[in-house]
Amino acid sequence: MPMLIHSFAQIFGMDPLPVDRGSIAFFSRATWIQHALGDPCAFHTTLYAASAHLDAFQGANISTMTLYHHTVALQLLQGRLHDPDAVMSESLMACVATLVFFSAAFGDKESSGIHKKALMKMIKAKGGLVDPTIGTFLSEVITAGVLSEAIIIDTTLDIPFLDVPPTPLVPPSFFISAILRRAATKKGGYYNLSPSTTEIFREIQSVISLQSDEPGIRAKWASRIAPLLLSLDHRHTGQFINDEFLVSDTEAISEACHVAALIFWLLFLDDHEYLAPFSMDVLQLLVEKLRFAVSCGSMDTWMRTAPEAHTFP
Repeated sequence: MPMLIHSFAQIFGMDPLPVDRGSIAFFSRATWIQHALGDPCAFHTTLYAASAHLDAFQGANISTMTLYHHTVALQLLQGRLHDPDAVMSESLMACVATLVFFSAAFGDKESSGIHKKALMKMIKAKGGLVDPTIGTFLSEVITAGVLSEAIIIDTTLDIPFLDVPPTPLVPPSFFISAILRRAATKKGGYYNLSPSTTEIFREIQSVISLQSDEPGIRAKWASRIAPLLLSLDHRHTGQFINDEFLVSDTEAISEACHVAALIFWLLFLDDHEYLAPFSMDVLQLLVEKLRFAVSCGSMDTWMRTAPEAHTFP
């Protein structure tokens, strides 16, 4: 039992790494664990999350420990939900959101759908996610869980009282616009993004707003990306002749961002005549270079610099 609590603090709280106060990681390692120790439902949900993550990380089948805590958590949740005198607490909603995520992660579409339906009813009963007592943690956990479920299971992203655009999201993406709008208005507790992260989304929005009926703009970007793609050594697929230059986190992150940008532009402009000569071999090489660059950076650096709203669980 203590091992799973410690594991939860390390995995979701990123303990003992320094994290910002108010972040999901900080809440997970402090307030949430303290709350879970006094709430049987949150306790078993927390241990289930930690155990399920360990199973997935080790590439193992669902363990007996994971099944046990999952079963007990479900029993306690059902008891609370069917009790007319029970209070529809926010911690209960966070527990259900956790079950939504892990059910989707394990490919259990039926269970994730049931949990998600219950969660949506709870949100409606509470009147939305505005000004939750336990802070933005609840809205971020619910949003991350439901968003992950929508991506993994390919379902509609829909949260009551939040203006979430319907899927599929195609350029120009209304999802990006919604992120920027909520980041600017700070309404609904949907995103709590830093100015630098918001600026990245603004740049993405400016790019995806380019339409196919603007050949002049697309030709300009295609002419810029082509020389960079030509610089790739096609004869060294899977071999990295610049390994020695990725000696620090800064260089690894810089290389990862550079290669990710190349992949983005290659996919975005793949229908342009200037990029016609480039084949899937080039894309495969870029993907391999990206994986290598990511592996060269320390995991804690990636986690501590990632948008907090997208790192749980």
